[in-house]
Amino acid sequence: MNEVIAVENPEVHLHPGLQLRFMEFFIENALIGKFSLVETHSDLMIRRVMRAITEEKLRQSWVNILFVDAEPVNEKGDIWTSKIERLKMDDRGVVSNWPDGFLDDDEKESKALMRALYGNRFTEEEADHE
Repeated sequence: MNEVIAVENPEVHLHPGLQLRFMEFFIENALIGKFSLVETHSDLMIRRVMRAITEEKLRQSWVNILFVDAEPVNEKGDIWTSKIERLKMDDRGVVSNWPDGFLDDDEKESKALMRALYGNRFTEEEADHE
């Protein structure tokens, strides 16, 4: 029997720690052959799945991470449509087509906080590591 559990935006009412535990539930379900569909905007939840792939707990072939973007339909750019694209990951979970603006708000906010706390000193150190 092929059953699928589908959940929409589970992160809405969950503390970040519970989001991670919730994803562990889905990872464990995958390990016993159950199918799940999770629609989320939580970078934390997606990163947890990516870590499971990197740690070889989940096989990459078991996971599809899709993102939706908008693209113009015509030359004038006054009509737009949605485009669904699959994240392309290698066996280690490294993404080759990471879209601009996808799951980067946490990183941007962390960098902004560090700049606010440490000013130019952080910006110079950050440049040294790039």
